[in-house]
Amino acid sequence: MILAAALALSSPAAEPACTLRAAIPASVREMRRDPRPWLGRCVRLEGFVRWHIFYADVAGAYAASASNSGDRANDGWLGLDLGRGVRLTRDLRRGTVYGLLRDCARDYRAAAAGAGPDTLVTSIGYCHYRGGLVLRSAGFRVTGPARFERQTGEAARVRFGDLTPAGPDRPVPEAVEHLVDRFLAMVRAGDGEGLRRLAHPWSGPEPDMPAGNRAFTAFLLGEGDSPLRALRAAVVPRRAYFQEAAPREAAARGEAGDWHACFCRDSDCAGRWPIAAIDARAPPSRPYLCLRTYRHDMGRGAPDRIAVDRIDGGFAEPAAANGSTR
Repeated sequence: MILAAALALSSPAAEPACTLRAAIPASVREMRRDPRPWLGRCVRLEGFVRWHIFYADVAGAYAASASNSGDRANDGWLGLDLGRGVRLTRDLRRGTVYGLLRDCARDYRAAAAGAGPDTLVTSIGYCHYRGGLVLRSAGFRVTGPARFERQTGEAARVRFGDLTPAGPDRPVPEAVEHLVDRFLAMVRAGDGEGLRRLAHPWSGPEPDMPAGNRAFTAFLLGEGDSPLRALRAAVVPRRAYFQEAAPREAAARGEAGDWHACFCRDSDCAGRWPIAAIDARAPPSRPYLCLRTYRHDMGRGAPDRIAVDRIDGGFAEPAAANGSTR
């Protein structure tokens, strides 16, 4: 049987024009509470844009990147289907976005209800990858560059972080500690082959060329300017464990979030530990380095691999202890 493809979002030609002058000022968090009065309206929002996502503030950026972001839909962020001529970029920019407010799931259901029995309905654009509210045919008036700083402290962690520190009511599993101890022993012994079997990148593919493999092995061994060099010191840096939040549906199935082991590279990391998994990485800019423990086959058994993420999560190291937004 041949299935025709129907688009879950209406075509731009069928939608009314939305201009910055005509757009109604709105708040993404207000619209999140009850989207119905806003759907289909031409709205404008003040905030920040990176790629095809709008952030009202740094809290929205953390919510959008959280391990359970699906449970925090539009908590300070929403999607953008940008119109022609609007350039996508990884650089964070401040400005005004405007467009027609739509909801990915509602549009999909409407398209599916109107499709024939032999029609395959699929979403396009932003809704193909994520869900929730989205501005269609969106425009973006840029007012300048911007920077989000890494947020720290207990208040920020509780408000929008997705990591919970280990404690009496959240003990670190023995399997996690054992795995981290194995990794640490290999680093200190200079066991590059063992490290490459145990540890892997998290963001991006495995190095498949000899030069890339050698560079990653050297990074794991703490050579050169690798932050893992701290693990080879005579006194092992203080470590702290954090568990990542699991999405609500996964938690209902009995699945738990990954554990992260973080080592302080400075004299004291109190009040500076990561509050979110996106910051629990090992770029040179952090005062700590973090290792993710995970199950390579994504099963429910004990973790058996270490992930070492060298890529910065996009939040600059704060100039002040508690972080800020600039």
